[in-house]
Amino acid sequence: MKKILLLTLSLFFLLTQIEFCFAEENTKDTGVFVEAVFKDSIKISKDNSLTEKQKENQLTDLINESVDTNWIAKFVIGKYWRQITQQQQQEFINLYQSYLIKTYVPKFKNYGGGNIKVNKIIQQKEKVFFVQAEFDDNEGQVVNIDFRIIKKNGDLLITDIIAEGISFIVTQRSEVNSTISNKGFENFLEHLRELQK
Repeated sequence: MKKILLLTLSLFFLLTQIEFCFAEENTKDTGVFVEAVFKDSIKISKDNSLTEKQKENQLTDLINESVDTNWIAKFVIGKYWRQITQQQQQEFINLYQSYLIKTYVPKFKNYGGGNIKVNKIIQQKEKVFFVQAEFDDNEGQVVNIDFRIIKKNGDLLITDIIAEGISFIVTQRSEVNSTISNKGFENFLEHLRELQK
């Protein structure tokens, strides 16, 4: 009986240790991922050998590879997601993804540089991480910037950026829901279509 108990306890502690090691590894990978995305965006924006169009294309690829725009689109539309047809849902996702690219790629493209320092990583759920970091723009301004990261199909993806306590997706959700409430979903969709032209 004692041997069985000892064997069970030993197996439990072994499995716990293995799970802890995997969690620790995942946490470390998340910090490396955030730093890599930041450094890649800076590298592209400062590469004088690239044309403006090449910079836009590479930054677009970087966003598509590292940001879960599909999840963000569903989050920002909020309660209206269940009130629209599947066709409207898909069109909204496509238009919103294009909107994000068109809005933020030009800002990254003209970015001057800076450094990011990961201070703390919190694993909120099995596949959800919260990365607390500091951004130094090399001009004396330091900004607290945090990232919400999820692990999906083995890939790490950014689902939110919180700058000085202000969440990007929460702000977007408030703006999108307010517009839909005031103008209706179809008018909001038409506005997104116009932005693509």
